Amino acid sequence: VMKSIVFIKADCEPSPDELAKLTPDAIVKMKPEEVEAIRHPSFVGTGFLVGIGDERIGKAAQFLYLVTNRHVVQPGVVEGKPRKVVNYSVYLNRRNSPGSNEVHLEAIPMGSTPPWLFRDDDPSVDLAVLPMVLPPTEWDDLAVPTDLFATPEMLNQKTVVEGEPVFFVGLFIQLSDFSNASKIEPIMRTGAIAELPVGLEKTTLRINGHIYLVEAHSFGGNSGSPVFV
Repeated sequence: VMKSIVFIKADCEPSPDELAKLTPDAIVKMKPEEVEAIRHPSFVGTGFLVGIGDERIGKAAQFLYLVTNRHVVQPGVVEGKPRKVVNYSVYLNRRNSPGSNEVHLEAIPMGSTPPWLFRDDDPSVDLAVLPMVLPPTEWDDLAVPTDLFATPEMLNQKTVVEGEPVFFVGLFIQLSDFSNASKIEPIMRTGAIAELPVGLEKTTLRINGHIYLVEAHSFGGNSGSPVFV
């Protein structure tokens, strides 16, 4: 589970609304790091790797995808004002040498326009998917197979019900200064399924859609974390 986790950072252009609120007196009182945060705002979150097997590329081979929340890669979309992202970075643990258990944190710059895939046919779905190619000898990663996914059939058959314990793994927002981190060390939190609504409820994108309610304590950096039942 831990090895499926990656951290994601989106560096954005400053928001005109935020800049418009700054008065000369307010600017004078600001600390250097506060000025920098306005000039180069960054937003961070969690993602996880998913592997889809395909025998066309070998019996044990798989296509790799990065999954996260849409609001992680489109900061501001929740308010209906998506920011312009100038660069995405994906943080993973890289092996110090092939086959080594010793790893170090390394960022992969993705540029401003990686081919994120969204559910455009259903704008309520707060998910983003990105095809990834990672040499397995270099990166300490482990993809979640799709046969572990909960399906509508499982829900209809009451395989997953209210009260089920869950856990999720993600970024601890207080440790989002990656310049001081030596490797990915996500936190694990627990909770329980509180409700599986039959009807539509507002999703995290503030649009009516299908959701599951989990009773748990989470942090901002946990956005995009996988939830395991």
